[in-house]
Amino acid sequence: HEVSAVDPAAPPAAYALRGQGLVVVDPCCGVGTLPIEAATAFPGATFLAGDVDGEVVEAARANMAHARNVCQGQGMPWPLMEVHEWDASQLPMEAGSVDVVLSDLPWGVRESPAGVRLLQGPKGSRSAPSLRKLYPTLLREVGRVLKQGSGRALLVSGARKLMWEALADPQVLATGLQLQSQRTLVIGGMHVLLFTLAKGQTG
Repeated sequence: HEVSAVDPAAPPAAYALRGQGLVVVDPCCGVGTLPIEAATAFPGATFLAGDVDGEVVEAARANMAHARNVCQGQGMPWPLMEVHEWDASQLPMEAGSVDVVLSDLPWGVRESPAGVRLLQGPKGSRSAPSLRKLYPTLLREVGRVLKQGSGRALLVSGARKLMWEALADPQVLATGLQLQSQRTLVIGGMHVLLFTLAKGQTG
């Protein structure tokens, strides 16, 4: 059956977001679906989201405003949430300042039966070569901004091999980012993985 990437019943997400006053970052938010869904379930957190595509950021802001109005109209709490245009490989935040990174990463490839077939999408869509460059640089940034010892990352991706390669990158490992678990989800009929990462102590 279909499982939401931030289903409150899912132990990894519920564990990572159960605290109040947490700073949660989505570095590749797209139109904002994931942080908005998380915000409705965990209104005690502060959400910072962003994307490299300015048009997509405007769509995310519109979706966020709509969700906020719906929640407030029903008397439900709404957290502090900001959406920015940024480069996920150079996040505008200090090291060790983030509690949770939550993101459905770009992965571009739907299937590759006899080679790679890329999804057709907006100008922000990424090819396999660019994703191979993005993943390790993104994970290094995730490791940099997460709080040491308590930081967690919940990352959804269908590019399993690219994620595994990036997690083994020496510069990613040097940040203290460690794989805790991986779980298969079905989203929109696609089988993807939810990677739960922790920021451990560094040498």
